[in-house]
Amino acid sequence: MNARSIKIKAHLVEPKGKPSFYGYKAVLADGTLIDARFTKASKTMPDKDCVVSVPEGGCNVSYAKEYPVLYINQVTEVIENAVDKEKREKDLDNLFGKAE
Repeated sequence: MNARSIKIKAHLVEPKGKPSFYGYKAVLADGTLIDARFTKASKTMPDKDCVVSVPEGGCNVSYAKEYPVLYINQVTEVIENAVDKEKREKDLDNLFGKAE
């Protein structure tokens, strides 16, 4: 069975006079963000940025709204602190030059 790895960005939303909740964005292959939602069937809702492993058929994209929304129905694994170290080092090299 093939699984997809989806990068998720989580942020806490605290509306006035209402209970707080987490909002999610999924990072697409080209780096753009789309809204992501975890359904009740997924039983996994991360509270920080991570990478989730989703089995084939475990998510779908809805185009019914103005912007697309990724619905995640099933999560097999949550990998926290999965920051792309190589990319981070390249960014630092671009900002400050190569480390000696």
